[in-house]
Amino acid sequence: MNPKPLLIPRRVLLPAGIISLVLALVGAWLKITHFPADPFTGNALMAVAVIVYFVLFIVILTDMIRNRIRNPFMWFVTVFFLGLLGNVLYLYWRERIVLKQI
Repeated sequence: MNPKPLLIPRRVLLPAGIISLVLALVGAWLKITHFPADPFTGNALMAVAVIVYFVLFIVILTDMIRNRIRNPFMWFVTVFFLGLLGNVLYLYWRERIVLKQI
């Protein structure tokens, strides 16, 4: 039996995770340097990145519950503590992490 698919396709989630990771880094840079980029403030970019993070976190958490994965505790800690980077790593390595069910 094949593993259950993600709630939102991986081809949508992985680019969204990478884009939100870049937005978070640029937003943090804007906040640290107080760079005056009017329409794109650091707070706005960080807010978008946090919203995407929570969506990715919920989708990945439900995927971890629905499918058997290798080292579930390690991946939960990675996704929880590394934030957007952990989400992107999980989505990138998902095919190797999810165990085939018999």
